[in-house]
Amino acid sequence: MDMAKGTEAHTLDQAEDFIRDFILELRKDESGRMRRHSGDYDLFLPWLWEEVVNSGSHVQPAHCSTKASRLFMEAAWSLVQKGYLRPGPIKISASAGAGDQGKGYSVTFRGEDWLNEVAAPPAPEFLAA
Repeated sequence: MDMAKGTEAHTLDQAEDFIRDFILELRKDESGRMRRHSGDYDLFLPWLWEEVVNSGSHVQPAHCSTKASRLFMEAAWSLVQKGYLRPGPIKISASAGAGDQGKGYSVTFRGEDWLNEVAAPPAPEFLAA
């Protein structure tokens, strides 16, 4: 996944799309690298932000400003309001780190459908009609 796309997100919709792609990438990761950094969450915003900032795509670190990081926080909350994410770890028995409130999210059942819409290959045209 090209993490540099995160620095190109300037609207809520773009940030939501990037978050969706980030979650899908995390699920495809067989090395375990992304899961290790995401802990017990499907989306851990500090990890997403670290990946974006370290993507090397921005000329100046100022490009990854507080306003830009807030955009991803707003996008995550918007996805909660749409029913795709919920705050908290994946499992009831999982432990959230101290001070992680508002930073970690899990995909809901409705969110699974949302992810599958993107991951599924498009139907052939003759079947769509």
